Amino acid sequence: MGINYFGNISQEELAQELIKYPELYSSQTNALQKSASLKILNPEIDLESSLNKLNKANQIANKGRIFIFDYEDGYLNQQSTLGYYGQIFQFYKLIGEKMIGIQELNNHYPDFDESVKRLKSKNIEELFTGKIPEKGYFGLKSKWFDEDKDGYWLKKVTDIKNFKEEGIQIIDLGVLK
Repeated sequence: MGINYFGNISQEELAQELIKYPELYSSQTNALQKSASLKILNPEIDLESSLNKLNKANQIANKGRIFIFDYEDGYLNQQSTLGYYGQIFQFYKLIGEKMIGIQELNNHYPDFDESVKRLKSKNIEELFTGKIPEKGYFGLKSKWFDEDKDGYWLKKVTDIKNFKEEGIQIIDLGVLK
């Protein structure tokens, strides 16, 4: 067993840094994984232990954060004469060990303009997004089907620029872990 990249800092202390600088999570994860794949990571560094500590600290940091995802509803798409109703967003918050939809933000399938209006009315200026892994993320799945076999998908928001122009920062955390 080698040295942890993050040294003696506790998970809670690392989480505090991730709260202040959320972009560190994806940049540090990518740097560690890329360094290992290129075989330039110090061989004394225990990659698995380092990534595990970073992932656990990020889970602590994510508690209370509001997440935004692009939402696609197969049924709505079928009902639209255009084939698609437009871009719809869904909002979730990590409460305890489960991602919970925020009803007051999600009500009636909000498009971009309605989402911005609702976020501003709640003074929400910072959101997080990321790719939901196949195994899910705290109970949240990236795709599912109802009893009528209609599909539903949650995807990371890629149109961050328009939100930024409205004064709302969206931070992409990469693949959620």
